[in-house]
Amino acid sequence: VLDVEAGSMTIKVTLNEGHSMNYHNHKHRDEVWVVISGEGRTVIGGVEQPVKVGDVVTMPAGCCHTVMAKTELYRIKKRLRDKCRPLPGF
Repeated sequence: VLDVEAGSMTIKVTLNEGHSMNYHNHKHRDEVWVVISGEGRTVIGGVEQPVKVGDVVTMPAGCCHTVMAKTELYRIKKRLRDKCRPLPGF
């Protein structure tokens, strides 16, 4: 966790080469990712796209998403406040 503010949490996430996250969604939370190192592919709402350094990916609440790392992939993930409940620590 890099930062916690009223209404958001910022996290640095590392994904090892060849690994991926489960395809999932957050019913009441938006997310924004910024790729800061590496390359991979995302699937956002069923649409697959390549990602690289500098790319920004947005997921509105309820949108299914995942990321697969082609190389070691670092991203900054911004969690925006849950629409039904506060983030932990608030």
